[in-house]
Amino acid sequence: MLKVCMLGGFAVRGPGFAITTKLARTSVDLLGYLAVNGKTPQRREKVSELLWPDRPEHQSRSALSTAIWRIDKAFSEAGFDDSFSIEVRHQSTIALALGTDVRIDCVELAGSVEDASRELQAGLNLSESVRHRLIDALAAWAGDFLEGSRSDWAAREQERFRSIRIRGLIAMMRDYAAKGMIEYALECGSEVLAVDELREATQREVMWLYVMNGQRCKAIIQYRLLKQRLRDELAVDPMPDTTHLYQHILDGGDAPSAFTPTSVTGILREHEQRRARIYSAISAIPRPDA
Repeated sequence: MLKVCMLGGFAVRGPGFAITTKLARTSVDLLGYLAVNGKTPQRREKVSELLWPDRPEHQSRSALSTAIWRIDKAFSEAGFDDSFSIEVRHQSTIALALGTDVRIDCVELAGSVEDASRELQAGLNLSESVRHRLIDALAAWAGDFLEGSRSDWAAREQERFRSIRIRGLIAMMRDYAAKGMIEYALECGSEVLAVDELREATQREVMWLYVMNGQRCKAIIQYRLLKQRLRDELAVDPMPDTTHLYQHILDGGDAPSAFTPTSVTGILREHEQRRARIYSAISAIPRPDA
């Protein structure tokens, strides 16, 4: 099986070997663009304009032809066969030709996260095959998609794959938590917050995971650090849901018997309803005449 790496530096790995093919930056960008578009043929003029936007049309088309030739030459020298190559169709379109034994890390990441999200949204636990595929895809993350590329297109894709990775980590966090593997769930949550510390939905889930793990003090500290960070950077307070959960934890609220993506929301709703009943009772007390 060939593993094509585009998250971080470009490389191709197989059983017992690893090849870092020395290709020009634009040639690697070309492979990345074709990879994320799957086997869908791409018109040559569109690709050349995308990768060489500052060149006249005839020069950009020539640059594309040169890049395809260099890729074919490098792959031939590396010993790759037709299972991994660029297919030129009628000189007007190109596509990445992939054999059944070729895996591209960014494509695997996107596909595994999509499958996991679909199962979780259906209220299911992750199946064994989806779980293992997602774990492998997340473990393969070695850096940004096409790291080092300066093209506008690559920058957009880099942001998209960062978001996909976060979705995958959240899916694994919830799956681990549902199985009672709280330490693993906290590791995934910590990775998400290392990328986006102000993601309050994940902050709330991590707070509750600490409570489930018998670390109530850490949940309290988590909230207070978040509150200070929000005030320092944005001059705002945490969202009401986050503050309500914090107060619930301070009040000694018990952890739920099982963790689901909606369990934190349920706790917040119960806490708010309790607060409403208390305020209603207080307001109903007759006040003494002045």
